[in-house]
Amino acid sequence: MRTLRRALLGAVAITLAVSGGVFATSLSANAAEPITGVTYEGSQLTSGSSALRSAAEYGAADTSVVLSGEDLTFTGTSGADPGRALTVHVAPSLIDPKWTVKQYNSGTLDAVYYITFTLVKDGSACAIQNGWLDVKEVVRDASGALTAFAASYAASGCGGYAEQVDGELRYNSSLGYVATDYSASSIDFGSIGVGAGIGDGYTAPQTVTYTARGTAPTQFGAATVFSGSGFEITADTCSNTTVQAGQSCTLSVRARAAQFGVNSDRVQLANNNGRGATYLNLTVFGVNNHTTAASPTSMDFGTVPVGTRTATKTFTITVTGLNPLTFVAANISGSVIESPAFVIVSDTCAGKTLGKDQTCTVGVAAQPNAVGVATVALQVHTTEQAMAWAPLTVTGQDVGAGMYAPVPPARLLDTRSGLGAPKAAVGPQGVVPLLVRGRGGVPAAASAVVLNVTVTAPTAAGFVSVYPSGGTRPTVSSLNFPQGWTGANSVTVSLGSDGKVNLYNNSGSVQLIADVVGYYLGSAESGKPAGEYQPVEPVRLLDSREPGAGGRVAAGGAYQVPADFGTDNTHVRAWAVNVTAVSPTKAGFFTTWSGTGTPPTASTLNYTQGQTVSNFAIVPSAPCTVCTGSAHGLPSIGVYSSASAYVIVDILGYYDDGVAGDGLRFRPMTPVRIADTRAGSGFTTPRPGTGITVGVSPPYEVIAQAPDALAYAMNITAIAPTRNTYLTVYPSDLPRPAVSNVNANAGAIVPNAAITVIGPYDFYVYNLAGDTNFCVDVSGAFYSQSRLDVTAVRAGITATQPDPVRPKTLSAHQPNPVLH
Repeated sequence: MRTLRRALLGAVAITLAVSGGVFATSLSANAAEPITGVTYEGSQLTSGSSALRSAAEYGAADTSVVLSGEDLTFTGTSGADPGRALTVHVAPSLIDPKWTVKQYNSGTLDAVYYITFTLVKDGSACAIQNGWLDVKEVVRDASGALTAFAASYAASGCGGYAEQVDGELRYNSSLGYVATDYSASSIDFGSIGVGAGIGDGYTAPQTVTYTARGTAPTQFGAATVFSGSGFEITADTCSNTTVQAGQSCTLSVRARAAQFGVNSDRVQLANNNGRGATYLNLTVFGVNNHTTAASPTSMDFGTVPVGTRTATKTFTITVTGLNPLTFVAANISGSVIESPAFVIVSDTCAGKTLGKDQTCTVGVAAQPNAVGVATVALQVHTTEQAMAWAPLTVTGQDVGAGMYAPVPPARLLDTRSGLGAPKAAVGPQGVVPLLVRGRGGVPAAASAVVLNVTVTAPTAAGFVSVYPSGGTRPTVSSLNFPQGWTGANSVTVSLGSDGKVNLYNNSGSVQLIADVVGYYLGSAESGKPAGEYQPVEPVRLLDSREPGAGGRVAAGGAYQVPADFGTDNTHVRAWAVNVTAVSPTKAGFFTTWSGTGTPPTASTLNYTQGQTVSNFAIVPSAPCTVCTGSAHGLPSIGVYSSASAYVIVDILGYYDDGVAGDGLRFRPMTPVRIADTRAGSGFTTPRPGTGITVGVSPPYEVIAQAPDALAYAMNITAIAPTRNTYLTVYPSDLPRPAVSNVNANAGAIVPNAAITVIGPYDFYVYNLAGDTNFCVDVSGAFYSQSRLDVTAVRAGITATQPDPVRPKTLSAHQPNPVLH
């Protein structure tokens, strides 16, 4: 038997299969006849089989005891149900081999220090983790053999780790025991709507019967619900009563779903068994009784050209639950990239309280903002946390929106001659409305244009703001100037619905000139070449001051500047460059063009003697015919100067033919100021001093307009530097390039346009020397059309942070410019 005991210890198992329930507790009073029996009670368990959570009691007629030395095996069987059986085996440890009246512990380690304790019920074993045996009576004959035994036991491991089962063991004992059977150890009230039910929201009550089965009466104390939330005792004949053997009492409980999902609690019924209580586990599942439905259940708007709004489609929202619902405003739920592809046109639900089967409507139109499939959800919420929803889908068709088309520079405005506006200087706070669409090669499909705006003969220092017609003038500057100055700046501006832009003069009187050099498409335009912007890591292609670079360009001469773009050479159509005039011998101007034929009459930048002036320009390119060797035929631009000057050309990117792929497209916006160091807005460090780099972060309203922005079109203005300096704008996740964007003399206010990649959302501004303030105005954002395909969106752009674009890197060995 010792070998068998060790084998059983290795398994350490308890199994119980019970219908009904029994509690058991030893009594100090002697019984009239020797008592043999075995009981089990598992109402504390919240997991495991229903058999483990029930109880069993077997008296002398149904219990057999096998005694082998000190080992005892108690087996209770039911004649009415042969499948039911309870077997409990106990044996003392090897170092304490004889039972005495005390408490013993069992464990899973070995039989040397711990008693052997196994329990099997209805053929299933319980994996005892810890247990104890409280021996209350031991009787031996003259030879020391065991003739009577009584003990209470408890064990954990049959269900939850901290949950116990317990029972009583009797062999020819004089001690009686308490055992209480129950018709159920748990009640599942099923599913019910939260707040629903009969009358006050409760289910119909369910009743559990408790029956005294031991040799002594069961004395019940009070029945209580643990938390008291959601469950209620409605009838109770057990509390504070004594129930004789064979007699019964009842307890009735009802449930209410206080929350969605599983609601659980338990009743504790105090009594005089070993644990001091019997438990009744309670559950009810709360379901939403506030329900709605949308019809149709989904909507596919089909294939729609990007930027085109569809007809409105109507969704009918019906209250399907029993309870009334109060609706709040409908919304579109989806990524910040896809949500703008849909517009809520009407909403008769917002603010209404509707009962069952009552309806309201929401009208939705699709207006895809990108190529590819956009899928979002229409959501109609209520104050009761109910929601009707329906998936919305539209497939955006590419119509070339955001692509750029260069045009030969064409003058659209000259107030000196009366071109495009009355022949007169523009006075203070004067506004010149300028028709652009349909002139200078700008088609009806254009959404924005690139203008080179020049001021001349200002009577006072001031600035010009260029902005779309039909809207409020933004608080931005496009071109700042001192009194008597002639100068230009590149301006990218959205067109108003009437195809016009406004030019506002802040102070004094000034003559205004505007030349168009290209446009961005808003929709398809047949027969016109257009391309995407390909950013490069900014690099200096020409600095004619450098030894061997060619020196000054002669008055009336030009530099032809080639560049090697690798495999994209055949696709390049225009360059985005910053051109700088250094130390001109007299006042004059630069003109940038493709280098083919005679330079156009439009100027790119104007300078005075000895001045350093820079200007951003988008310049059409052409194969270099004056270049020799490997440079012959490479893409190139020409820089013409009316006076002798040094020439600097920094390239920021180029525009392709629409075939190269993986480029950026432009989305215009009303110009907005995103940073001003004078006001302490939009930047992360104090006013930049010598060699200081300042981080610029656009405000939320700019990010919200263009959450997919990978680059910005901007105007950056240096304001009153204390020394001659230059500013460099570059992505925050790339090294600072050896180029300049704005060149400013001490005390001057100098603007210049720029296109800068951001990384992500922010960028840096570097100041070379002295202290200077600066401001930044944004007129539009560049985005990746290919990334806006829905598959690419999910793979490459998140709702809060686009993957920064990686500018292309040009070869370090670029061909030399050619003077001609």
